[in-house]
Amino acid sequence: MDQQTANLLFDKGGFFVLLDAPTNLEVGIDTTMWTVGPRFKGIKLIPPGVHFVYYNSGRPTVSEMRTGFFHDFQSGEVVVRQWDPDHEQLFPASHIDSDQQRRIASDIRSFDPFLGSYPLDPPKPFQMWKCLSGYIAAPLIHRIFGGSHAITSADGGPYDETPIRDNQGLAFTMIDLKRSFPSGAQGSVVTKYSQDKSWLLTHLLETAWNNDYRQLLGEMQLGFVCLLMGQNFTGFEHWKRIVHLVCLSNECIPDLAATLYPAFIDVLQHQLAACPEDFYTDIIMADNFVVQLLQTLANHVAQLPSDERLAVLQSKLGRLKAFVHDQFGWTLSLNPCLTHDSDDDETGEYAPVVVEL
Repeated sequence: MDQQTANLLFDKGGFFVLLDAPTNLEVGIDTTMWTVGPRFKGIKLIPPGVHFVYYNSGRPTVSEMRTGFFHDFQSGEVVVRQWDPDHEQLFPASHIDSDQQRRIASDIRSFDPFLGSYPLDPPKPFQMWKCLSGYIAAPLIHRIFGGSHAITSADGGPYDETPIRDNQGLAFTMIDLKRSFPSGAQGSVVTKYSQDKSWLLTHLLETAWNNDYRQLLGEMQLGFVCLLMGQNFTGFEHWKRIVHLVCLSNECIPDLAATLYPAFIDVLQHQLAACPEDFYTDIIMADNFVVQLLQTLANHVAQLPSDERLAVLQSKLGRLKAFVHDQFGWTLSLNPCLTHDSDDDETGEYAPVVVEL
């Protein structure tokens, strides 16, 4: 990166200043993590937008818990935090008073030698982050995480046996895949929508996501980032339920074929591409659920008559088929003559309620 570009980015980018960071602290932003030395005081050249800052203590004697926070960095914004050595974590944001914040912001150039650069050269890490976070908006972050926008690897959520209290935990939209039919429904309606999740998808789009499929995808991306970078398994559970919900809502496919479904496939493909090999093997491939759900979705799309609404979706599925074969050795059939209705095969933790008539 030449000096002129670096100066421009210094003026336009955001800053994360970390006071009193201990040597060997592991600090990350988005897809990149470092072990820091004694001169480290933060990160510069942060592109405007939503980012995830996180850390581990780096000390072998301390139980390793990943902690982080989301922040929507504005151009030139300086975010200041301080290390709490007694509790091995950051002090709350309120620990830095407004006068100290202003002094550091006005003198930010004096920190330049002690700030690590956001990884923009080569651009691949930032490009990957944009693909992983493109639907994550500041209002969504505030709704899910509350005022602190913070998360630890131990935080629970709506699927825990103990309900969230006092705004603690991750307030993801509750997706109850075992009750995916209208309240008061009976007989064949219960059976139908226990297998086809379309009623639940439509209901949640209307009541939780303001009829905006991008909010659903934002929660899907938040869940994945919480898992991949935040090491939080509540995020994984929510991500997993969204993948089930979208792939098993076959009645919704024609109406959402030009909006939700192509975007969902893009988001999922970027997420699968970002998985480290051990992460993919141990978590994503558990019970082989991803490939089974993708085949179910492909089956339903293959059985629909082709029209303009389905053209983009069919093209996206074709690219996804090639990607998962090259990346993971998965084989997806897009030929309607070779598919079968896999709804009857669904078993396990989200098994549908079936009513015998």
